[in-house]
Amino acid sequence: MDAATLEKLKAKLKETGITAIAIWVDPFPTDEANLRKLFAWSKELGIETITTEPDPGNKVAMELTARLCREYKIKIAVHNHPRKSNDDSYKFWDPDFALGVVKPYSPQIGMCTDVGHWYRSGLVSIDCLKKVEGYINSVHIKDLNLDKQDVPLGTGVLNASELLAELKSQKFKGVLTIEYESWG
Repeated sequence: MDAATLEKLKAKLKETGITAIAIWVDPFPTDEANLRKLFAWSKELGIETITTEPDPGNKVAMELTARLCREYKIKIAVHNHPRKSNDDSYKFWDPDFALGVVKPYSPQIGMCTDVGHWYRSGLVSIDCLKKVEGYINSVHIKDLNLDKQDVPLGTGVLNASELLAELKSQKFKGVLTIEYESWG
């Protein structure tokens, strides 16, 4: 996005009273020039948290990202999509795997826990939240029925009030996004 377009975006956000605090970035850059561009743009827009799925095997990029997080005072939240039955290479659905990726770089790089995607992956969302306590930078909360389809928050099987109470007990202070996705 060029400078003129960024200024138009900032003006539109101001006009509508919207504050942009989090964004999704995919693919996530791995080289310093593009990472710096992303962080500078995010800082200019007022972004506090960048949600993404970085390359966990690229230690150099992970270390650089953590350093840029400190420099720009922006956090990274590593997201978990559901387990893919036809793709064993995708592992972020597993909270143990994701925790292993973020722990060395915490608190700059933490998790964006998606409780619905954990359920879609065959996991118990409340247990996953407890497992990753202290490493959560952002939360995507949704509710699902037994068929793993989205339903209004509080009407499904995920027990939204229990999940929110758990986040409160953990003194969670990050971005909380309420989602309703159509998977049909």
